[in-house]
Amino acid sequence: MDLMTDGEALLLKREEAADRAKAERYLLHYAEEVARYQAERAEYIANGVPETAGTRPTERHAVRGMEYDRKSEARRWLQAVEVCERGLSGPKRIFLAARREAEARRGTGFRQGRPGWVALTQHLYTEHMEQEYLAPDAWLADRTVKAWWRRIVDRVVEVELRVKSRQNGAAAERPWTAPQGDAAQEQGGA
Repeated sequence: MDLMTDGEALLLKREEAADRAKAERYLLHYAEEVARYQAERAEYIANGVPETAGTRPTERHAVRGMEYDRKSEARRWLQAVEVCERGLSGPKRIFLAARREAEARRGTGFRQGRPGWVALTQHLYTEHMEQEYLAPDAWLADRTVKAWWRRIVDRVVEVELRVKSRQNGAAAERPWTAPQGDAAQEQGGA
């Protein structure tokens, strides 16, 4: 019994790869992405503030900002990165900082074999661990570097999907209504 066609499975695999690529971009370029998000949000608020949002400018700006936040994919990814970072241990935060620094220093000359970011991340991680924890022997193996990175990216994707589902779930929720029938009698006691 096939619950999914090959085409659907392939589409799902492509979506997963696209989510991982977005997670990596937001993780590695977090500061730039926050600045871009804030600039785009400010532009959205400044342009086309509808008169129907209220007669007071502060209220119109607040409504427009909330509207942008609700629609913004970047906001979900940035929230996911923040949640993920908060959950990282000290050494993994240092690892993420080293990975970001290695990404910023691209072009290390490695063209074949292991990716250039791995060696540079190992080196930077060891330097930072020595400064932070006075641990000169904090070298990470290639496999460990790649596994940690994979886990962090996977966690960001997972958190983003949860944020997205909560956002969609909150939009679909209906206002509370009073129970009817037997449930009302049990609660109200008539």
